[in-house]
Amino acid sequence: MAQAGPHRQGAGTGAEQRRALRAQRSQAAHRRAGDRAGRAPAGKRASQQGGAPKRRHEAIAVMAGEGLPVQVATRVLAVSESGYYEFRSRGPPVRAVRHALLTDVIREVHQASRGTYGYRRVHAELTRGRGLVIAHGTVELLMARAGLAGVTGRPRWKGTRPDLTAKDLVERQFNRDGPNQLWVTDITEHHTRDGKLYCAVVLDTYARRVVGWSIDSSPTAALVTNALGMAIDSRRPPPGTIIHSDQGSQGGLNRSSQHLC
Repeated sequence: MAQAGPHRQGAGTGAEQRRALRAQRSQAAHRRAGDRAGRAPAGKRASQQGGAPKRRHEAIAVMAGEGLPVQVATRVLAVSESGYYEFRSRGPPVRAVRHALLTDVIREVHQASRGTYGYRRVHAELTRGRGLVIAHGTVELLMARAGLAGVTGRPRWKGTRPDLTAKDLVERQFNRDGPNQLWVTDITEHHTRDGKLYCAVVLDTYARRVVGWSIDSSPTAALVTNALGMAIDSRRPPPGTIIHSDQGSQGGLNRSSQHLC
């Protein structure tokens, strides 16, 4: 019985040590949890202290420009004075330099289009025409900053003025009982290997016969007048002959519905 006492006493001491060790570990864990709960995230701490370092440096530059000593401004915003002077000694960011160069190119493309290109056409010219790598959003952003915008909407069609259109002397009555009473003319477009060709024809409605024609690469007024000149030279029409044409886009003859010979 005398020897059992020390053994029980040693066992009790070991259990107490283990309980004390667990208590210390628990207290340490609670302290760490409390520290983590009380510590704000890095971004939040920066905002509470005046924002990111770059923003604070810019704010210090403004304060210094207004006459506030740099030492006071850096101390208020919790920024080192050496860090602020290092910020001032740096050059402009690479992104800012690239945006400035791209803005010059965008302005050049916009001026070359006479101010009609929007950001989509400017982007196509930069990527396909000049081989630059740039996103649509970047072009839109830089154009907005530079005050550049394209022309929207289709141009309005301007109709023929009433004083340039002759009266309708035919009134859909194309049948005639003799030659050289009514001529009709029109222009047709033909696609060839060398491009488009335009043909103007003058037709006598009595015999349904071509009395004059002309071919050219562009639909101008000269195309029509040449065909009419050939018809007049070949037929020598009497006074009162009617030449009928539609209201085309060419000047001279096609500006009116018909002319009298």
